[in-house]
Amino acid sequence: MTFKTNKIDEANANITGTISAETVDKNIDKVAKQAAKTMDIQGFRKGKVPVAIVKARYADKMTQDAEGEALRSILDDALVELKIANTDLIGEPAVTKFEKDDNNNITFEISVSCKPQFDLGDYKSLVPKMKAPKVDDKEIKEQLNDMAAQGAPLTKIKRKRAVKSGDHAIIDFEGFKDGVAFDGGKADGHVLEIGSNSFIPGFEDQVIGMKYDEEKEIKVTFPEEYQSKDLAGADVVFKVTLHEIQERVAAELDDELAKKMLPQEKDATIDTLKEKLEDQLLSQKKNQYFTEE
Repeated sequence: MTFKTNKIDEANANITGTISAETVDKNIDKVAKQAAKTMDIQGFRKGKVPVAIVKARYADKMTQDAEGEALRSILDDALVELKIANTDLIGEPAVTKFEKDDNNNITFEISVSCKPQFDLGDYKSLVPKMKAPKVDDKEIKEQLNDMAAQGAPLTKIKRKRAVKSGDHAIIDFEGFKDGVAFDGGKADGHVLEIGSNSFIPGFEDQVIGMKYDEEKEIKVTFPEEYQSKDLAGADVVFKVTLHEIQERVAAELDDELAKKMLPQEKDATIDTLKEKLEDQLLSQKKNQYFTEE
């Protein structure tokens, strides 16, 4: 993987480069090995599915995940080079170019926006007198917890409980229309993020509350504009089995988190990060004060 960074101005930058097909293939192996640990495919013991079977059955999904991992890795390195902290990003980075050649090598371009740094000069004489806002430890802790949850890995829950919004449910499902199974309506070991709205409307809401090894019939209606004419607007029933619940386990609030969130700081510590957050929260409160005034 190679990339170049271009800082357009104080608030915008571009990242361009290439990702080799070899890099994507290595990432596919990594993603497939991880997925094989949780998949339940007929003919194999759960967690013992051969990686080759996973790659063959879910080739498109594996490729998408592998390409996404490569882009994320490049973005992390590029932000360090640009000296842009994750906390200074405005919105999500945008992939403005993503092209593959005949050999599956990828050419990409990513645009990022960040909080600009200005020399405000002697602005204090212009600021009206005000009661100085304060930031308490609770506010800083909430911000730290949000950061720690960003990009946290999925982990099987330790205590068996019912599915709730935000969980990743490992399910088998098969869809039936008028009592007959329809093509493309079956999957085993599917990872469904509850609240992602990635499934048919109403499906995820009915998975909420399911417990381990529970079997349930979920009734939904396909959208009228659904791509398959046979299913568009149709009432169907999915037979669903819940096998596992995974959740994101937030990172520890320690120096390692600070180094990740403040890549431009040579010796960042959790105290450094707390100070940065306090400054940001104070700035937000001051801005709110002037807006209300």
